[in-house]
Amino acid sequence: MTSSVENPYIKPMQRGLARLLALANRNPVSQTYGCLDRNYWHFKTIIDFPCATYQHPVLGLAQLRSNGFAQAQSSFVSETIRAAILYWCKIQNRDGSFNEYYENDRSFCPGAFTTFGIAHAFMNSQDLFTEAESSAIQKALVKSAMWLAGHAFTVVQNQMIASMVSLFLVSRITSNKDVQAAFEKRRAEILQSQTDEGWFPEYGGADTGYSWKAMDLFCIYLQQNREDQEVVRATQKLADFLVNFTHPDGTMGGDYCSRATQHIFPFSLEFLSNSFSTPAVEHLKSWFVDQKDSMIDMTSVDEKYLAYFYFNSYSLATLAWKKSPATDLWKKTKFPDLVRLNESNLLRARVGDITAWVDCGRNGVCRIYQGTKLLYADSGYVARADGAIVASQLGSSVAEVKSAEHLLQIQTKGAAGKVDDTLPLRRWIVLFKLVCKTVLRFDSLSYWFSVFIKKSRVARKTPSTVQMERSIEISTKGVTIRDSITAQRSLDEVRLTHFWTCVHSPSGRFVPLPYLEPLTFEYSSTLSGKSHESRVTCETTG
Repeated sequence: MTSSVENPYIKPMQRGLARLLALANRNPVSQTYGCLDRNYWHFKTIIDFPCATYQHPVLGLAQLRSNGFAQAQSSFVSETIRAAILYWCKIQNRDGSFNEYYENDRSFCPGAFTTFGIAHAFMNSQDLFTEAESSAIQKALVKSAMWLAGHAFTVVQNQMIASMVSLFLVSRITSNKDVQAAFEKRRAEILQSQTDEGWFPEYGGADTGYSWKAMDLFCIYLQQNREDQEVVRATQKLADFLVNFTHPDGTMGGDYCSRATQHIFPFSLEFLSNSFSTPAVEHLKSWFVDQKDSMIDMTSVDEKYLAYFYFNSYSLATLAWKKSPATDLWKKTKFPDLVRLNESNLLRARVGDITAWVDCGRNGVCRIYQGTKLLYADSGYVARADGAIVASQLGSSVAEVKSAEHLLQIQTKGAAGKVDDTLPLRRWIVLFKLVCKTVLRFDSLSYWFSVFIKKSRVARKTPSTVQMERSIEISTKGVTIRDSITAQRSLDEVRLTHFWTCVHSPSGRFVPLPYLEPLTFEYSSTLSGKSHESRVTCETTG
């Protein structure tokens, strides 16, 4: 039972619980009773199908209820859990898959996440269901598990890890041997995908926010299977990677990562520090406790990601929390002056009291701090050039790094990438909806189309003819950045951007509080014909 007023998660959890319950259709005679996608059941004109991912937070609701969380003991919370699980069964496609972004999209992601969410919740709330309902739920779980076993989305490993947890929990609940065999296969594939640096690929690179998600998912699995030492080691190795990116203002990652996210989830820290702690875990927890008020949390995200990621992690963290002495351990951690992670193309460097994080593979996107203050940050350039919109952060570059006492020099050279600024549904909405309701009812066609859309509109990177060179020089006196952009035919407009991304990542748009503080720097630029030259300078203070 969780009742201690000292638990720092209780008040945020109470607010999050109230916000989440507002998403649920609690009308017991409604055809959409139990649906948590308010855009569908309430607003009615926004979408024409229920997005399955909104059913995922039933995991947190069931955990809070079964562990005695005071605000989760009311009868309407129990009814919400029961109705949400049964509604998940109702909206399952005939082949076992689920939909997320359009009708009949049969996306891997909602199946991977909601299956373990429903399975976990069902394990903790079987008293709410009749024997017939329990049988129907287990059949739906097996159906979804077998669909996941026959599909994969390897470019996004957090979804693969979620599918692994789904297969494990369904095999536990149903004792289905085919699901158990699929779990063993998926587990082996995931462990093999971990890089030497500790991260799991997210659209071809490392992303700190989705590394946190992966760590949370592993810990949900380890809660049920603590004996799996291979997964324990993989999780600890992931923490070793993340420890390199603790910014001193409570932020982490962002536009220098492959998916530009800044998620930080507390459950993995609480679980690992209680069960499988390492120096990296203790560093991360110390940093989280000290800086949590600056971070993105349940109040900073939209309803989808509240339901999708944050509510469950905060619910589980609330229940896993154990009082421990406050510590500033993270401030005492000694890093080498230069940490260059070649697999991810990320770099952490220190010159005096200046610390910089740079993506060497994407034309030098950077975060630079003096002490705890953000001295400078940029997301690269966006431009209209050679008949297209291009962004330097979408490109690729090679880098040369020189480090000496009191001086760091980084030079990157590469191409910008094209930005997809089209809005296809403005023209094709009627035809698209017709295809969704007819052609995509066929299982194999719909899954092929879903994969095609993700590859062509999300994962695809289109190089441009625009070239960029960047020179970053950091000394104890400050930072100087010189940039040169060259187009083949025309360069009509160039803008330097800050705290912005054009990576297709909905959750890469959330803004932590420190980014609202203004930056102070000098910027000069010259646009002449097909070339652009610019210079940024910012001096240290104190």
